[in-house]
Amino acid sequence: MLFVSGTENGDADHASTLVTLAGELTALCARTLLPDGRPLRLQMGLHTGEVAAGVVGTSSLRYAVFGPAVTIARGLEEASAPGVLRASEAALRRLPRGGRDRGWLPGGPVTMAELERPVETRLMGDAARLMPLADLR
Repeated sequence: MLFVSGTENGDADHASTLVTLAGELTALCARTLLPDGRPLRLQMGLHTGEVAAGVVGTSSLRYAVFGPAVTIARGLEEASAPGVLRASEAALRRLPRGGRDRGWLPGGPVTMAELERPVETRLMGDAARLMPLADLR
């Protein structure tokens, strides 16, 4: 799943919007049980940056988002764990001061083949025994 915020309206608070969404999804998933009784948990990645977006295809049209920011967000998601939001330092710099200072722990660098340098990250979420995402609101 990929969520994009702030593209058309220039929402300066888009990082907070996406962290709030991650918290809401985490809370919803905690109430959604898998067949074995365990709660559903998402692994999530958050990054900020410029993207290109548009409708692609000829016979089966779909809306797609492209660019380095998307590649990094997907890489952070893959490097995350169920129930954890892994955010880049660049995304965290976009949060209001209170959001940057609340419960984020160092996540270490994430290396991606497409990038020259690793992306420094921070973590929040239940699998890392951190403050639940829903507490950010």
